[in-house]
Amino acid sequence: MSGLTFAALLAAVAFLVLVIFLCIFISRFTVMINEIKRITSLLTDDMHVILKQVEVLLHSTSDLMDDVNDKSRKLNPLITAISNLSIKLNNVFDRQHHSILSKIIKIFKNKKKDA
Repeated sequence: MSGLTFAALLAAVAFLVLVIFLCIFISRFTVMINEIKRITSLLTDDMHVILKQVEVLLHSTSDLMDDVNDKSRKLNPLITAISNLSIKLNNVFDRQHHSILSKIIKIFKNKKKDA
């Protein structure tokens, strides 16, 4: 066997090993790509479900906020009336407080004069 034949045989074996490794790599790569496609498909389906649920939740929240705003608008006059009543009662109590204090002061002054 000459050196040229040996080199050609060695090159052929090396090429065969390279082809075998490339086939194994491509086979595993294909399996991995198929798994990625499957997972992507599952994630896409799950995202569609989640997005639909979020849409329903947003509509429910919007309806709830409309109801809360409507009830708040209806309560505003009552709250304003209670606030006004509170201010008026406070003014009445302040006047009564001053009136009572002035009467007590007069009583003590009169007692001082008598003593």
